[in-house]
Amino acid sequence: MPFIETPLQLEIQLGQTRMTIRDLLELEPGSLVELKKSAGEPMDVLCKERVIIRGEVTVLEDSLGLRVTEIVNSDRKV
Repeated sequence: MPFIETPLQLEIQLGQTRMTIRDLLELEPGSLVELKKSAGEPMDVLCKERVIIRGEVTVLEDSLGLRVTEIVNSDRKV
């Protein structure tokens, strides 16, 4: 297989938050967790724990997708 065809695992990060162990243990179905990201703010796409792309969440028929809005450090190797 040519190197350029090597599959990569990408992660789309919705947001982050911090909470105590107590708060974590008190979570139950229906609980809301506030994220440190505003609605409409671009999502980060990570490869090997590095942000490589940012984009907006979009709906593609019955699934979610991501519209790319920014390529981050395109000169860096993955």
